[in-house]
Amino acid sequence: MDTGPPSFHGGSSPVTHALETVGIGDLEHIFLTHFDQDHRGGIESILARHKVKGGIWFREEHLFAKNAVRVLLAAERAGVPIRFITDQNSPTGFKCWLTPFTEGNNSSPLCLAAPSSQTSILFTGDMGSAAENWYLTHIHPFPKARILKVAHHGSSTSSNFAFLSKTGAETALISVGARNRYGHPSADTLSRLDRMGIKIQRTDRDGSVSFYDWKSYLWPFTEDIALPPLATLPPEPRLAIDAAGASTSLLKPGSPATARRR
Repeated sequence: MDTGPPSFHGGSSPVTHALETVGIGDLEHIFLTHFDQDHRGGIESILARHKVKGGIWFREEHLFAKNAVRVLLAAERAGVPIRFITDQNSPTGFKCWLTPFTEGNNSSPLCLAAPSSQTSILFTGDMGSAAENWYLTHIHPFPKARILKVAHHGSSTSSNFAFLSKTGAETALISVGARNRYGHPSADTLSRLDRMGIKIQRTDRDGSVSFYDWKSYLWPFTEDIALPPLATLPPEPRLAIDAAGASTSLLKPGSPATARRR
């Protein structure tokens, strides 16, 4: 889910580095919520270093976005098909809804990933209050999730009380750069999350944050928490989320089960 910014020093992008840090090679799909550089900038690096077996997904209207041609050229060079997200058509393991806004932050889809009965994650892209309110009005029943990827890096223009309450989230994941010039995450958003009793994980403070799911167990990992021995893991597919740019991948059985926080 999103590819983060491009490389700053000519090497691999932050999301590429994060994926390789936790041993993720092949990807099933790439999903771009919108085409701001901090969400689609790492696409060339990822396609150069990772095999994408499915496709690159985004809203058809984003074909007219600035720099869309860079995404299309990168996909063509890698031989990865372009697929359009709709209310009825989403990447494997996802259910998504679209707003009538066709450009800008409010065009970000709302997507629910539920790889098991115990685990669910709600993705919000950079949507603001207009999109949040539209979803609250038009989606019935509203999707519940244990983990909420907080909209727009914790901006004050997102994550209103009604939206947070409807998600039922237990943990909020804020993907945000340290000492960023926008002042994200805002004190207002953090206060709302705290008042709702939602545990906060944020990349500017915690570094890369990964969640691993083995059937009915879900942990956020830090440096002092060890993974169970590989032999004890069940054969079911498991989900990993790495929030260095909010990248997401479905791990298949046999994938490396080691992780560390940067």
